[in-house]
Order: sequence, then C-alpha cells, then structure tokens
Amino acid sequence: MLASDTRQRPWLRRDLLDALEGELLRWGGYLDGLIVASSEAWRQLRYRSEMAKTGSSQKTSTRSSVRLPAKLKSEVAKALGFYVYALIDPRNNEIFYIGKGKGSRFLAHQSEAVRQSGKSAKAERIRSILDAGHTPSVDIIRHGLKDEKTAFLVESVLIDALPGLTNKVSGHDADRLPLDELIVRYAAPELSNDAPPAVMIRLRAWQDAPEKVERGYTRKGHGWRSGMPLEELADSTRAWWKISPDTVDRKGAQHAVAVCEGITRGVFEIGKWIGPRKDGRRAFHALPVVSGPVFDSYIGDVGKRLPAARGSQNPITYWPA
Repeated sequence: MLASDTRQRPWLRRDLLDALEGELLRWGGYLDGLIVASSEAWRQLRYRSEMAKTGSSQKTSTRSSVRLPAKLKSEVAKALGFYVYALIDPRNNEIFYIGKGKGSRFLAHQSEAVRQSGKSAKAERIRSILDAGHTPSVDIIRHGLKDEKTAFLVESVLIDALPGLTNKVSGHDADRLPLDELIVRYAAPELSNDAPPAVMIRLRAWQDAPEKVERGYTRKGHGWRSGMPLEELADSTRAWWKISPDTVDRKGAQHAVAVCEGITRGVFEIGKWIGPRKDGRRAFHALPVVSGPVFDSYIGDVGKRLPAARGSQNPITYWPA
C-alpha cells in the first residue's frame, strides 16, 4: 500500500514512508495482544446486538440475578492480575463502560454511583439500572496482563473501538488518527526561513462552541480537527486574539498561518480588522490562499513543520522567528 502511494503521490519520499512504516511496526508487539482483546469485545458486541434483534433485549439477563461480592477472594484477585473489564446493562445486554484495574476495582462502581451525587453518564446509567431492580453485569475482557501499561493499552483500544460508551475521555494515550494525518505528521518538511513574513496562530483541538464573530455571523466553534472545512479553519484562525495590528504591519506580515501540533494547516490573507472587544481581543477578515508562492512556502503538499516551541505559551508568533 505504501509503494502504491509513492507512485500516486510522488511527494511521499521513500525515506519518510519507511519512517512511518517503522513507527507503525513498533507497535506490532502490542497489537498481538490487543487483537485478542478487541476481537473478544466485538464478539460480545455482536452477540448482544443479535440478542436485541431477536427481542432478548426485553428480558433481563439471567446473570443479573447473581449477587456480586463486595470484595474478591485473594486467590481470585491474584489469578486475575491486571485486567480490562466491561460494565453491562442487564436490561438490554449493552456494554456501557470499559475500565482497567486489579483486585476488586470493577466492583467499586456501584457503591460509588450510590454514594456520590455526581452526574456522570456512567453513574446515571448505574443508578438507572439499580432503580429498575437490577445490578450491572461485569465481563472480564482480558485478564492476566503483565503490567498496568499493557492494561492501559488494551483499555484504550476498546474505548476507541466500541461505540456508545459512558467513558468521559478517549483511551489512555489514545493514538487513533486518520492515515492522512499520520502521513502529514511524518512527511511534513521543516518550514523555511525564506518564507515571507506571516503571523503564526497556534490552534488547539476543536471545540464545538458557537461564538459571534461579526454582526449577523456566528462561527460553529474554534480550534482544529482533521478534515475540517476550510471555512471553519478560517473562522478559527481569524478570531479572537490579543494581537496588535500595528505590530502585524511593523513585521510586514500580510498573511496568517494556522498551526496545530506543530504543523501548518492553512494560510489566509489578512483583511479588515474587527474590534477590539471589551476584553481587548481582535479578529480579522481572512481570505483563504490555496495556491501560489505563499501557499507553497507555508503549506505545500502536506504542510510544514515548525521548530518546537520553547517556553512561550503565546498562541501568536511571527515568522521568520
């Protein structure tokens, strides 16, 4: 597949693809163990889906009548070691939470849900099950794992793979990314100091947060995400920043460049300034640049890599540095 990509996309240099392929193979040792866990999870999910289709979801699982102990016996806990588990709603046999631990960790969620007044999706689901006269079922997806790091990785794979979970965040150190984004991260060349002056605007991960930019216009959110429309990237880049138009003019910058994860993502011509607001932040009209010398200097085929930032947390910087 990598070889065909090289033929179709000549900008994918062989050495960079080898580096990408080597990075993927580095995880091969982990994947051997994770595949078993993932396959088991999907087997259970398919089984529960079939039960729901046949009407079994209307019946309570017979396992819900088994009263779980408050604490595991020592010999059981020792045999389980580090493990990854699933909490299951006995009313429809649906997996709603994935966790990892050792000892009696998987038994603690029920008492926590009863004792705590928090409104997490997991706690609310457990209380709903209890109010209906049942208790959550527990499946041990994988046990006897060699250490906590391995348990973290198995947990991460399952959280990223299974839909509809109540886990608050993605898997620990989750690395799930589109292939195109991995290619960008490994193939992007360094940004040249010969690029024309520009304002570099560092974006964080995308957030759905509607916000007014101009009279009669509200943007959908801000930040960056893989595959986002150019219009949304422009709206994220152009507002709202503590930036001085005088400094921009003095630096000779006529363009703003969106940056995320140290890679340039888009370049825009700076137009009319908007603001400042009461908090001193400004916005500007942004015209996307999609071809030509400026585009080639800052974006090119896959974006350009910036040197690692040192110390400064300011999202606004200038290039050349």
